[in-house]
Amino acid sequence: ADAAAFIKAQKAADKTLGPWIVFGCSYSGALSAWFRGEYPELVVASVAPSGPELAQSDFSGFFQHFGAVAPPACVSAVHKGAEMIEHLFQIGNQRYLEQLFNTCEPLSKSEGQFLFKFNTMGTIGSSDQFENPHANWPLNHTCDLITAQASPLVGWAVAMNASNNGASCNDYSEANFLASLRDVNSQDRSWWWQKCSEFGYFKPSFGPNRVFFSDVALEPIVGWCSKMFGIADLKPATGAINTKYGGKSPKGTKHHLDQRHFRSVALALGAQVGRRQEHQGGALRSRTLRAHDRPARQRSAVADGRTR
Repeated sequence: ADAAAFIKAQKAADKTLGPWIVFGCSYSGALSAWFRGEYPELVVASVAPSGPELAQSDFSGFFQHFGAVAPPACVSAVHKGAEMIEHLFQIGNQRYLEQLFNTCEPLSKSEGQFLFKFNTMGTIGSSDQFENPHANWPLNHTCDLITAQASPLVGWAVAMNASNNGASCNDYSEANFLASLRDVNSQDRSWWWQKCSEFGYFKPSFGPNRVFFSDVALEPIVGWCSKMFGIADLKPATGAINTKYGGKSPKGTKHHLDQRHFRSVALALGAQVGRRQEHQGGALRSRTLRAHDRPARQRSAVADGRTR
């Protein structure tokens, strides 16, 4: 409504303005596509690469992209590293992980182990953000760090420790994580409210042909919502969002191709004028993915947790 009011005001103030097109990428791409559907009289088209128009709680397909675009040696190393972490937790040797990953607190609680997996998977798994296969692509840097080490497990630790912006340790305490998001001044609180009440976009383990962990379940992630906001059984109203905006069939008549095709709209609207992007040189061209659980900007810090 704010953007609609802005466009109306600009058109009223300057009668020489031509047709309007709205742009967005990732979450703002979804907003762009939805805006076109809601206000077709104000804009002639929406450009919305990687816009996840389909609201869904289980957005695990976010991690499928890493396995598709990372070099095979990197995918193999990341997968082996995940298996090694799972094994160490299974045999109760989390002390080695605490030292290797420079954790602020012991990983003795199951909640901390879950957040550790959620955060490390999210940070490494989102390094394919802002896809652009050149020397400065974050995926290249992450894969170089991981594959340069003698052990995939050490590679995971090096990559994670390099992402903490110089903090003295990495905090995987669920209590601290939730407390940070209960803070009304948190820059992430409003995004989590949208996730918890409307869109979902939660990122548990991806099952088929997974690269990362097998046991980062959806239910505990959704359960954080009630703990963050103090509302019993808080869950995203994805059905209402998809009914309002169209879900897999977004409103509008302009042709649109959603580049985040693994879990969202993949085909052009109207006539089938587009097709899924083909792999070229080990990367999918012209795709941009949103940084792990923060809209509209890329982060280098440990995802969704806090460092100190």
